[in-house]
Amino acid sequence: YSSAASDVYKRQIPKSIKELYESDRTTCHFYFDQVKQDYIQSNIPNIDHDIAVQLCCLGIRHYYKDANQATKEQKQHLEYIEKEIGFSNFIPKSVIDAIKQKKLKEQIRAGYKKVYSYSEQEYMLKFFDLLRTQYTFDQEQFIVTLGTGWNIPVDLIIGQHIGVSYVTHPQANPTKVTDFLEIERITTSVLPTSLTKSEQSNSSKSNKSKESTSGASPEKSNSKDPKKSASTATCNCSEIKT
Repeated sequence: YSSAASDVYKRQIPKSIKELYESDRTTCHFYFDQVKQDYIQSNIPNIDHDIAVQLCCLGIRHYYKDANQATKEQKQHLEYIEKEIGFSNFIPKSVIDAIKQKKLKEQIRAGYKKVYSYSEQEYMLKFFDLLRTQYTFDQEQFIVTLGTGWNIPVDLIIGQHIGVSYVTHPQANPTKVTDFLEIERITTSVLPTSLTKSEQSNSSKSNKSKESTSGASPEKSNSKDPKKSASTATCNCSEIKT
């Protein structure tokens, strides 16, 4: 997990949602909410509208996972979601803008009726199976550079099904570097960088002071050791064994 302030984000992506549900139901619930939120915020422009409505209904079913499955409550659930929470928390804005409100509400009402009787495991697995056809949620992507001399920018892709891979441009197929099981050690290094603004300011003041001193008394300037005024960068390295 990674945390920032009060937010927690699960980064250990499960290889099997079903196995995660059976072994750790609480974490599976958290992961469901996390993936749903990422999917909504991504606002996929070309998502299939029918699938988006189904995902919306499954998300509402998860919201009411602890409610009694009484038929009369279905209408109350949807009314509460619409007035108090908003359908925008369950379906991308791109879909809301593309479908007339009345028609969208009818589709959600019909879809929720179908999934209302689903068990917890059924609706969760259905949600992930449908979402996988429209949105990649089981891998992360980072912009990095390969090599110490060339510094070639690439997209590093990490996920249970793809291992550690990279692509050099969007149309290229991923090139696998290794699988997770093959990783024995991860080494992190802090590379030397250029001076910060404060260091540059201090260096500039120091140089001006030296120039002034040099003009007044050359002998004193010559007595300075140039090595002491030289700026050096350090590299702190650490190793993380896995």
